[in-house]
Amino acid sequence: MPPAIPVTQAWSKQGKPLLYYTYERDSIAFRQLAKALFTYTRRDLSSAQGRYGADVDHPFVINAMDDDPRLTSLDELPKGLPSLRFQDKHRVFDAAVNELGVSFGTQSVRGPELRTLRPLPTSVRRLVSVPDHDRHFGLTGEAIVEVDLGAQTAEVIPVPRDLHKFSQPLDLCVDAERNRLVILTSGNGGFLFGFNPDREDWSMIAARPAGIHSLAHSMHDDLYYGLASAHSEAGEVARLVQFNAAGAIVGRIPLASPFYPGCLSGGQTRLVAFDRYLAVIADPGGYSEEIYVRDAAIYVIDLETHDVWLTRKVPLVRDAGVRGGDPETAR
Repeated sequence: MPPAIPVTQAWSKQGKPLLYYTYERDSIAFRQLAKALFTYTRRDLSSAQGRYGADVDHPFVINAMDDDPRLTSLDELPKGLPSLRFQDKHRVFDAAVNELGVSFGTQSVRGPELRTLRPLPTSVRRLVSVPDHDRHFGLTGEAIVEVDLGAQTAEVIPVPRDLHKFSQPLDLCVDAERNRLVILTSGNGGFLFGFNPDREDWSMIAARPAGIHSLAHSMHDDLYYGLASAHSEAGEVARLVQFNAAGAIVGRIPLASPFYPGCLSGGQTRLVAFDRYLAVIADPGGYSEEIYVRDAAIYVIDLETHDVWLTRKVPLVRDAGVRGGDPETAR
């Protein structure tokens, strides 16, 4: 190696991140590799090439700089976005992806408005609010509950015995047009159930559409949106499934950049519809703080143009010197 080229010896010890084996730029492992290399060298990649197997007749030639944004350790956040607000929960994690606390309040596309947050009962893992009624409903394990944020209570809503297929609820949303909650389940193959909170009656709407794991209803076009994603790092990018009030699938929206394979995971991703937009809120995830950890992020989709923006990124970093810390957590 020419003496003018600095060499960094990297070993997986003393809390340093792993250097991942990867050769495809559109993968979660490549994003983690770029961040890990910056941790060791304080330098972003200027070029990268890779393939599954070596080819002596076609060697790699690195002779130019590459301005591909995927080579940087950071994700560029767009500027000049509209001032959008919605209600959602806020989860705080440590670097080992352990949940430290959950609250509920107003969010912008850049993150939570901290002064609006109110704590949730510890058992509640998903919460939605009914417009103009100041009522909140959520999920706790196998139960649907009505939550009193002031009293910090979660009252179980009984499910009729004739709805014997109701099992393993995944998500829920509010359909204000029809004054009902819609609950998505995965047990027995998965179904959509409806619940009218005023009349306290239940109904089974349809089978679970296309294996979705997150759910939202948009007043803008009176359609439901479900998120379906692959389960492997090398799988296809997630997609949105559109369906109507009867549960009939009417369309799908492939999610291109800034989404990449592995950046979303079922059970750790929520959808929130507001105005003509849909927020995709991803909580951090992975096997440990070093292996395939997904960053917390907010993506915003324009339901008319299908434009997508990455509007918030909160890296889980162990080295305080790594760039990309979230200003919301520092206030």
